[in-house]
Order: sequence, then structure tokens, then C-alpha cells
Amino acid sequence: MEALGADLGSRLMPAAAGNNDKGFFEDLDVNQINIDVMRAAGFDWDTMAPINSSAIDMHRLDELRVKAATMLRAKCDGKTFALKDPRIARLSWFWQPVLTSLQSRVVYAIAVRNPISVARSLLERDRFAEEKSHILWLTHTLSALEMTVGSTRTLISYDALLDAPQSELTRISSELGLPLIESEAATFDREFIDGDLRHTRFAAEDLDLLHSAPRQVKALFAALDESVRNKLPADNTLLSDAARNARIYLDDISPLLRYEWQLDRQFHLTQASEQASDAALHDHLRATETLNATIASLNETIHVLEQQQQAWSNALQSAHTERDDARNRQEELEAQLHSTNEAFADIRSKMATTRAELDDMRRSHIEILTSKSWRITSPLRAFKRLLTRS
Repeated sequence: MEALGADLGSRLMPAAAGNNDKGFFEDLDVNQINIDVMRAAGFDWDTMAPINSSAIDMHRLDELRVKAATMLRAKCDGKTFALKDPRIARLSWFWQPVLTSLQSRVVYAIAVRNPISVARSLLERDRFAEEKSHILWLTHTLSALEMTVGSTRTLISYDALLDAPQSELTRISSELGLPLIESEAATFDREFIDGDLRHTRFAAEDLDLLHSAPRQVKALFAALDESVRNKLPADNTLLSDAARNARIYLDDISPLLRYEWQLDRQFHLTQASEQASDAALHDHLRATETLNATIASLNETIHVLEQQQQAWSNALQSAHTERDDARNRQEELEAQLHSTNEAFADIRSKMATTRAELDDMRRSHIEILTSKSWRITSPLRAFKRLLTRS
């Protein structure tokens, strides 16, 4: 689109390594509106059943359309704006009034890719069964064709663009009435085209070998491939007949597709419930483990406290024993002290008596020494001492 002078905007979905290394080139704002519309309708991008507006509240639908129109008007201001999003084809009833309100020239480029390649990509990325991928290819491709009937449009073959980019860009430029910018085309050829982009390549005839692809898928892709290879008009009879038969087929199986979508939603709800239960169980187990660890820690603490309590009990018992021994010793000492005090009292009493007797004897001695008779007999005592010495 840049080679045709179109601006893809600055808010593009980033590349995904191993899935889309060059980038998706889908405008994030447009993508978000498509997601909001599908969610409001109760569907998703991989819904095989018909998607309509009947389930959306009209006020919500009007709000989304006004938002989309305002956004596109700003993005288209003064330039040619190109937008890419597979959901647009499934939501034609939403986007057609929006595009009409812009009063701008609108042209369409419909990408054509072999359903086998699409199925392989979806199997690798989303684990989709081939049968589902083929129906998704049919609903998206047919919706794009029906949405653009009577409008300026071109078919772009994925394989043809990779094989001959210059030739294909020239054809696309002519059919869409957009100028081909040679410098941008050369850059596209030099920097973007890469053989590694095509993970698999299948011939149109390979689709006939698959039992998983409905007859209408095979017929519509064959008509598209024929139209691109032979540069047939986008509204040629072969393609119109194949599209009409594909629409009849999708209408016929729409009850089954709606039932499948109900089962798919129930499955995902059940799966989400199981995941929530698993998460809750995991949290419960973790909480149980934490609780068990806490209990073990508390038990260990209790054990330590019990040991401390036993030690304190033993210490207290020992203290009580020591206290009792001390009391007994105190009583013994008090008894000894009492006995000693009594002995001291008796001794004091005897000493007092002895002192009294001694005092009496001293007085008597003094009286004798000072008496008249003691003085008269003094010579006799002296004579006695002489006799004793001799």
C-alpha cells in the first residue's frame, strides 16, 4: 500500500517473532474497535457462525460507529489512508455505514491465500483443526467479496505477489486507480519481499486432495486463483457462481456453526472455570503449605518454650528447696542464737553475782585491814614470817 502512496499510520500492531516477522500492519485503533464490536455482539475473531448486530445494544452500536467514523476521518485527513484487519470483512454491517459517512473514495484490496497455508499457520499458532481453519477462510473470504460487490476492488494473490512483486504492484495500481510510486515499489521489492515469508507453498490442485476442506472452499479458491492468474475482472461469472454457492453452503450450515460456537463458549467457560479452580486449589495448597510451616514453627516454638518452662520449673523447685533449707538453717541458727543468748544471760547473771561477792570480799578485806585488831596483831604476823623463812 505504501508503494501506492497510501499511509498505514503510526499506530501499527508490532511484529511477532516466528509468527509474522515483518509485522501485521494492522492499525491498533481499528483493531480495538473491531474487538469491541465483536465482544459486544458476543463473538470473537475465530467465530465460524454468522456475526450480526442483533445482539448489540443500539446505543452501544451507535457509540462505536461514531467513534470509528471520527477516528477514520482523522486518519484520512489530507492523505490516502490504508487499513488492514481481517475482522472488517466479518463486520461489513458495521463498517459500510462508517465508510459511507466519510464521503471519501474507498477502494478494496482482497488478499487471496491458499486455504492449506492458512490452516497450517493457524495450526501452528492457535492449534486449530484444519476443518475450522477452512471454514474461517471461507467466511472471511466470502464476506470480503460480498462486502465489496459493486466497489472498486482488486484481488491480491499472496504467492503471485511474492513471485513477481513489480508486475503485481503495477496491476494493483491500475485496478485500484492509485499511482505507483517507483521508489517505494523498489524498496518494497528490496527490503520486504523475502522467500522466508512463505513458510509453505501449495498449488491450487493440492486443495482437491484434502478431505477436511468442503467442496465450496475448493471451488471458491479455484475461482479466485483462476481470476488472479488470468487477470479476470473481479466480478467475473466464475467467481460470482462460486461465491453464491459458498453463501448457500454457509447459510445451510449456519445452525450447526452457531451450535458449535455455543459449545465453544461453554468449553472456554468451563476451561476458564477449571483454570480458576486449579488456581484456587494451587493457592489453597500454597496456603496449606504456609499454614503447615507456620504450625511446625509454632510447634517448635512450643517445644522450646516447654523446655524453658521445665528448666524454669526445675530452677523454681531448686529455689524452693534452697529456700526451705535456708529457713531450716535459719531456725537452727535462731535456736542456737537463743541458746547462746540464754547462756550469755546466765553468765552475765553469774558474773554479776561474782562481782557482788568480790565486792563484799573487798569490803571485808578493807574492814579487816583497817580494824584495830589487825593493827594490834601486826607484830605477831611479822614474827610468824621470820619463823617461816628460818
